[in-house]
Amino acid sequence: GGGGVNATSAPNSPVTNQPVAAGALAANIQETLLGPSKQAAMFVVSPDGGHYAAPAMHGSRELIVIDGVDGPEFDHAAHSWSGQAIDFVFSADGKHSAYVAQSGNDLVEVRDGKTAFTIASFKAGTNLASSSPVPTIDQRFVHSPGYQVTPNSHQCLMSPSGAHVAVVAHVGNAGESSGFYMFLDGVKSPEYSSIDLRQVAFVAEKLIYVAQTNDHKWHLVVNDKPGSAYDGLKNLLVNDDDSHYAFLAAAGESGWSAGVDGVLGAPRGGIQGVVLASNGRVAYSFGVVGAYGDPHQVAAACGACGLYVDHHQVAPPGQPFSRTDEAGMRMGLSASVLFSPDGKRVAYVKAVPGGVAAVIDGKVGRTYDAIETIQFSPDSRHDFYVGRRNSAFVVYDGQEMPGEDASGVSNFLFSKTGDRFAYLAKSAQAGTRMVIDGKASPRFNGLVPNSMSFSEDGKHYAYAVQVNGSTSQIIRDGVATNVTSLIPFTTRTGPPHIDFPPLFFSGDGTRLIWAWPKPDGVSGNTISIDGQEMLHSHGGYEFPGFSPDGKHFATMIRDANKYSLAVDGKTGPAYDDFLEVNPNVARFLDSHTFRFLGVKNGSVSRVTVNLGG
Repeated sequence: GGGGVNATSAPNSPVTNQPVAAGALAANIQETLLGPSKQAAMFVVSPDGGHYAAPAMHGSRELIVIDGVDGPEFDHAAHSWSGQAIDFVFSADGKHSAYVAQSGNDLVEVRDGKTAFTIASFKAGTNLASSSPVPTIDQRFVHSPGYQVTPNSHQCLMSPSGAHVAVVAHVGNAGESSGFYMFLDGVKSPEYSSIDLRQVAFVAEKLIYVAQTNDHKWHLVVNDKPGSAYDGLKNLLVNDDDSHYAFLAAAGESGWSAGVDGVLGAPRGGIQGVVLASNGRVAYSFGVVGAYGDPHQVAAACGACGLYVDHHQVAPPGQPFSRTDEAGMRMGLSASVLFSPDGKRVAYVKAVPGGVAAVIDGKVGRTYDAIETIQFSPDSRHDFYVGRRNSAFVVYDGQEMPGEDASGVSNFLFSKTGDRFAYLAKSAQAGTRMVIDGKASPRFNGLVPNSMSFSEDGKHYAYAVQVNGSTSQIIRDGVATNVTSLIPFTTRTGPPHIDFPPLFFSGDGTRLIWAWPKPDGVSGNTISIDGQEMLHSHGGYEFPGFSPDGKHFATMIRDANKYSLAVDGKTGPAYDDFLEVNPNVARFLDSHTFRFLGVKNGSVSRVTVNLGG
C-alpha cells in the first residue's frame, strides 16, 4: 500500500475504538484507526489536529482514506500533479474536506468523501503532470507579510467554515489566456479570458476573485457577480481573520485607487504598502515610501504624495519601522503604519524638525533620529515604541524609559491583559537586565531565548537567565531558583520546528513548569513544577501543556525511538511514532481529555486519553 498498510487492512467503519492498557498512567485510552501511515507530504492533518487523510490503493485504483473511511476509487486521487505530495484540504475544524480526482477523462471534485461534480474533461493521453486543467490557487499574497499560510497552493479553496469550496478550471491550451471558469460549490461561472490565481480568497463566507473578460477589462467578482470594469486590479489583501478585504484598481489615466469591501477611494497614483485593519480600516502610501536619505528632503521632493489613513492624508511619505511577534521578537518586516488589534488606534512615523517622531492616535511624540519598532498591546489600550538618539529608548504609553546601548533593547513583551510589559535591556554601564513594568532587574549574563512570559491573568511573570557556564536561574516574580540549564520543548522534525516556551504558567497562574538536565547521571532530563520534580526521561519533550483547569500537566516524550504521553508524571503506552505536524496535534480538549495522533504497526490512530474526573 505505498509504504503504509494497504487499504484492505483498514476497516470501512468510521471508527475502531480499542481500549489500551495504560501502563503507569491510570486513564481510559481509546484508539481510533484513521488510516495508513505515510511519509511526509503524503498525508494531511486537519488544522485542529484531530483528523487525518492519506492515499491508499485498491489494486490499480487510488483512493483517499479519511479518518478510517475509504473514499471513492479513481484513476488518480488528490494528486499535486508534481508527484511530490497529495493536494487535499481540510476545513479548520476538520469536519469538511475537498480534493480533485481523475476518473477516466474527467477531473472531478470530491467533497466530504463523495464525488460532487465534474470540473473539466481532457483528451486521452494528455500529460496532466505538466499541464492540469485545474490549476492551483496561490494564497501566499492575499494576507499581510508574516501571516502563516502553509502549504499555500491548492486546487481547492475552502471557506473558513468549510461550507463552500472554490475550484478553477482552465480548458484552454497551456500558456493561453482563455477558457477560465470558476466553480463555486459546483456552480460554473461565465467564461473569463483569465482568472488571477494569486487574487482568489474567501472573505468570511464570500468568494472574492479577480477575473478578466474578453474586452481586456478586469473585474472584482463577489461570489458569481462581476463588479465594475477596470483597466487593472491588483494586490487583493484579506485581513488576518478573513473578515474584510482591500484591493487596488485603475481606470483610465487617473491612476490607482484603494478599495475596501468593494468601495473604492479616490485615485491617488502609485499606491504602495496597503495595510488592512481588523475592523476594515485601511492605510497606504503613494509616492516615495521608506526612501533612503534625509526624510525632510524626501517629503519636499514628493510633493502631494504621502501617507493616507482611511483615504485621508495624515503625513508625508511614511518612514518604515518594525513590529514584534507574540514572543516579543522584532520581526524583519517593515511597515509604514500600524493599527491596533481592534483597529481603533493607529501609529506611524513622520518627519519633524530635527528628526522623526512616532505619531500615535494623532499625537506626535518626542523627536529621535529613528523609530525602530512600534507595537500595541493585545487589548489595544497600551503602546510602546523604540526611539534611537545615540542610545535606544523605550517609550511606553508616552513615557520614556532610561536609555540603553544603540542595539540594547529587544524581546519587548506585553502581558495578554495588556497592562504589564517587559523587555531585555543592555548597556555598557548597567549590563544586561530584564525590565519589568519599568523596573530593571539585577544584571545577568544572558536571557534564555523565548523564556520571558506572563501568566494569563498578568499577575505573575517568569523568565530564565544564564548566570555562568554551568548555572542558570529561573526568576519568578523576582525570586530566583538555580538550575543547570533549561531544555527546550521542541519537535524533532523541521524546519520549521514547532517551538514551545522553555517555561510557562498554568492557566490560573499558580503553577510554573520547566525542564532541565539533572546532573546526577541517573535522572536524565527532568520536568519540574514549582520546583518539585515530576518526570524523568533520557529523551526529549514535546507539546507540553496544562489542562484548562490547571490540575493536569501533559507532555509527549520521545525516548529510544519510541513515543509516549506522560500526564502528571505517569507514562502511557509507547507508539512507534507520533505526528507533530502542527501545534494542535497533541493537546487537551478539555480539563480531563488529552488527544494526540499516534503511529503503530503502520497505521495512524487518534488516541484519546480520558483522565476521569
